[in-house]
Amino acid sequence: MSISMKKRKLHEDEEDSRPTKIVSTSSSNNNKQIIYILPDCIGPRRLEIMEKSVNKMGLTLSTRMTANVTHVLSELETKEDVLESKEFSIFKSWKGYILHAKWLAECLRCHSLVSETGFLLPSIPSHEKKADDVVPHVEIPLYPIPEFDLKTFNECIPERKAIFDHQNKEIAAALDLLSEYWETCQQTKTDENRALAFARAAAAIKCLPFKATNSQQLKGIKGLGNGHALRVATQILESGYCPEVEEKRNDKKFLSLQIFCKVYGVGPSIAEKWYGQGLRTVEDVKKLDQHDIANNDMIAHGVAFYDDLNRPLLRAEAENTYKYITDLAKLILPSVVTSMNGGFLRGKSSGHDLDVLFSYPEREDGDYGLIAAVLDELNKKGLVVWSRATHTDGPRKVIEINSSPLSSGSTNEHLPLTMIIFKYPLDDRFDEFERRDFSGERNLGPFQLANSNRQWRAIRVDLVGSTNAQYPYAQVGWTGSKQYNRSLRQYAKDSLNYSLSSMGLHDNGQNRWIAAQTEQDVFHHLKLTYREPWERNF
Repeated sequence: MSISMKKRKLHEDEEDSRPTKIVSTSSSNNNKQIIYILPDCIGPRRLEIMEKSVNKMGLTLSTRMTANVTHVLSELETKEDVLESKEFSIFKSWKGYILHAKWLAECLRCHSLVSETGFLLPSIPSHEKKADDVVPHVEIPLYPIPEFDLKTFNECIPERKAIFDHQNKEIAAALDLLSEYWETCQQTKTDENRALAFARAAAAIKCLPFKATNSQQLKGIKGLGNGHALRVATQILESGYCPEVEEKRNDKKFLSLQIFCKVYGVGPSIAEKWYGQGLRTVEDVKKLDQHDIANNDMIAHGVAFYDDLNRPLLRAEAENTYKYITDLAKLILPSVVTSMNGGFLRGKSSGHDLDVLFSYPEREDGDYGLIAAVLDELNKKGLVVWSRATHTDGPRKVIEINSSPLSSGSTNEHLPLTMIIFKYPLDDRFDEFERRDFSGERNLGPFQLANSNRQWRAIRVDLVGSTNAQYPYAQVGWTGSKQYNRSLRQYAKDSLNYSLSSMGLHDNGQNRWIAAQTEQDVFHHLKLTYREPWERNF
C-alpha cells in the first residue's frame, strides 16, 4: 500500500472512532507497550508535542517511570546516562528498550511502529570514559551561516531570495498545504485571511538561506509570525509530523474539492456546489446531465479534457509550443518581442500551462490587435480546441508605429489576455501537424472530441498582450510567483506610496506614471536589488 493510501486509511479509521491499528516489527502485542519520555534535555514545548504524538499513535503513555514501562525515549547520549538519571534510582534491574527520541519521529513518518534496533542508545560504561573525551563548552551560533542577520532579513521582504531547490521543503510543503486548504475550503473572509497568512509563512521559510535545525531559528521571522504558522513549522521541524496537517491532508471533503478545482474554469464556489450535490470525483461530474455544465463552455471543456490538462506540461513541450507561436506572430508583426513567462521562466521543469507574453507598439486610437490576429491564424490551422478573450487587444489590424513611453490609456484595468486550449502533436512535430485536415473535428462537442481517436493532446496556453511601454512591468507581473508579486505590490504601496501592477508603476504622491525600459528599471524605481526570475519562487 502506498504512503498516501496509508494516510487516507488512517484518517478514515479516525472518523469511525476506532483506535488506529499499529503494526510493530518487533512485538505482536501493542497493548503491552508503554512509553515513557525522559524529560532531560527536552524542552517543555517539544515534550508536549512528543506526548501528543504517542497518544496520536494509540500507544500508552506513562507520565512517570514505572516498572511497567517498556520503551524509554531520551535525548541523552548513552544508555548509562539514562540509567544514572534520578528517574531510574529504584529501577536498576529494569529490562526495557532505551531508545533515542528519533525512534518516535520515524514511527510517525512511517505511520507504524518500526524496529527498535537502529535506535538503541549505545552502552558506554562511565569508567571507560576518558578525561580527554570531555569537550570544553563552546558557544554554538544560532544560525549555521555567519552572514545571516535576522534584522536585515526582516527589513524588506522583496529583497529576499527564494529558489525552487530551497532547504526547508518539508516545512514549506506543510504550510503550503494549509494555505491551499483554507483557499479551497474558504467560506468566510477569515478563511481567506488564513490562506494568505499560511502563504506568507511558506514564502518566508522558502527564503531561508540555510536548513533550519533548531526551533529557535524560526522565531522572529517576519511573515512566519509568532502564532499558528510558527507552531506548525516547529512541529514539522522537531518531529517531522503535524497532526493538523495530516488531518487536513486526508480530509475527505478537501480531497474532493482539490479534484474539482483542478477542472479548468472551476473555483472554490463551484467546487463547493458540486460537493453539496453529492459529487466526489470528476467521473461523477461527467455523469451529470450534459446541459448542467454545457452552459459554461470553459468548464465543459475542462471536464472533458481533465486528464490532458492535468498532465504536467514538460519544459521541452512548452518551448516547442512557444517557438511555434512566436514564429507565427513574427510573420504577422516582425517587430514583436515575446517571452515565455510564468514558472518556466523561474526554472520549473514542468508546469500546468504556457504563458506567452507579447510586446508591440500602441496607437492612441487603440488600433492594435496582434493577439487577435495570432488567434485567427491558429483557428484557420485547426489548432484551437477552445478559446476565450477576457480583454481584447483591439481590432485584428496590426500597424507598425512608435509608442510613447507610457500613454494614458495603456494602464487601464488589465492586460489583454486570451486563454486557449491548444492541440499539441503527440510526435512533437508542428511542421507536419499544422498541415493536417481537422475539418472533421469542428462539429464535435467537447466530450466527443476528447474521446475521439486523435493524434494530439490538449494543453493550456495563455496569450498575454502588452504595449512596449507596459512590457517591463508585464514581465515582472507574469513571471511571478504570485506570492512574490503580492510582496512587491504591498512594499510599493507601504514604503513608496506607489501602485504597482502588470500595466505600470504609478507614483500616487506626484500623480504620475513612471516609465521603464527593462525589468531592471522596474526594480531600480522600487529601490530594490534586481532579482533574477529563478530567485522569485516565493
